[in-house]
Amino acid sequence: MKKTFLASLMMLITLGFGLSSCSEADDPINFKDIVYDVVTIAAKTPDGTTFTFRKLGDSPLITLTTDQAITGQSAQVGKRVVIGYVPDGQRYESGTIKLVTIAVAYGSELKSGTAESTSDWKSDPYTLVQLWRSGEYLNIQLLAAFTTEPSAFDLYLDSTTADSEYPELHVVFRRDFTSEITRDVFGSYDISSIWNLGSCKGVKVFYNTTAGVQSSLITKETSAEITRPSDQPIQ
Repeated sequence: MKKTFLASLMMLITLGFGLSSCSEADDPINFKDIVYDVVTIAAKTPDGTTFTFRKLGDSPLITLTTDQAITGQSAQVGKRVVIGYVPDGQRYESGTIKLVTIAVAYGSELKSGTAESTSDWKSDPYTLVQLWRSGEYLNIQLLAAFTTEPSAFDLYLDSTTADSEYPELHVVFRRDFTSEITRDVFGSYDISSIWNLGSCKGVKVFYNTTAGVQSSLITKETSAEITRPSDQPIQ
């Protein structure tokens, strides 16, 4: 299986980032060579940046380095971001890259609540594009309508299910203003606090799509699967 990002990713929300290169000249980029992943900013200096991530599930940690420096309020070590890049070697192998674009990934913190405290997980509708686990993170890609940035893009643990074999998680998305323009938006949430419990066998994720509320089950045995609302994996 492989992750398939939408072609419109150049519309990613890039708020708060600056990008510079230490190279004297930049080589032309073939946009067909650009790949995208949700990663963690592991280290940054004026001379470059290091990113880490896992492809799927508990696959080996991958380290990507570039001589390009990132700046801005969102460029914090530990921050989850979406990057578009061209690897100097093979994809999904540690090595050096040419960073093309970097964008915010909302979340990181898993919130806790109940149906009562969240108005029954009130959310504006969206299209779920992808849902997958990468190490301790649950990554979510939506196609949603909003103007500047979402007023909320959160992942809630239903606290009444926290000690169950399959704790229930709810994706809550709310746009900022009424808009007909849809774009890609990513969230990445640390679920280790429940995933690492001895009682946990997996998580059930609920999302309020344009087709109504649907759910997907991610288990520890099949945690590398990427599911769509139809519950069919992306091939």
